Amino acid sequence: MALSENLRDAGINLVDLTMGEDPVMYRDGCARLINTIQSVRDAVDIGIMVSPGAVPRSVFPKMKEAGADWYACYQETYNPELFKKLRLEQDYQTRIDVRIWAKEAGMLTEDGMMVGLGESPEDRADFVMRMGPQGCEQIRAMTFVPQEGTPMSTLNATDSTNELLAIAIMRIMYPDRVIPATLDVEGISGMVDRLNAGANLITSIVPPHRELAGVAQHELDIENGNRSVDNVFKILESIGKRPATNAEFQSFMDSRKADLRRY
Repeated sequence: MALSENLRDAGINLVDLTMGEDPVMYRDGCARLINTIQSVRDAVDIGIMVSPGAVPRSVFPKMKEAGADWYACYQETYNPELFKKLRLEQDYQTRIDVRIWAKEAGMLTEDGMMVGLGESPEDRADFVMRMGPQGCEQIRAMTFVPQEGTPMSTLNATDSTNELLAIAIMRIMYPDRVIPATLDVEGISGMVDRLNAGANLITSIVPPHRELAGVAQHELDIENGNRSVDNVFKILESIGKRPATNAEFQSFMDSRKADLRRY
């Protein structure tokens, strides 16, 4: 809660509660997840995104009521055969449905493509084409980083070229969407390239000295302060950009929530 308050005071517009598919959070109808969202909502008046994986349909109204504005769950690939290899024991259609259930509950949604999983150029093109009709307000592409000690550690790491191309095409096709520039793949050094490609939101800002970790690169640029709020804002200023105010971001969310009421 204190960290959320610190981020708000530093000028951050959106707190992302990323917790993966955690069985502890899933117990008792996701009670701990709901309590966490409510506690953060009580602490801050900025946007809240939740990324808890594919939770049951009954949980979405509870997340909304607790104070969640956004729900993120990446399909990662719309190739069913590739999905089956990557998402063991998880249903392909359910992964699509959860974003529909989130919208029905009144939350904004995010979908994302993972790049470098063995997909073809046609798979990536198909993903971008399918992002539009489902109406997610935030869409992204993110390069896969193999993790030591996991079954996918042997996959060859790829550079970010295809991610940047995907961002550029998304921006052309969907000029009104939020597209993240993640710091979680190449750290602060990759931020400007992603912004130049068409991204307009910076994600995975992680303050140093809080025992926090990234996802794809769990240590990169964190303890040296490069992924801190101050450093990100400083780089934005150096390239002639400024962070949106909370009022501006809130206005964006409000306008999109008004669209949801017609969903």
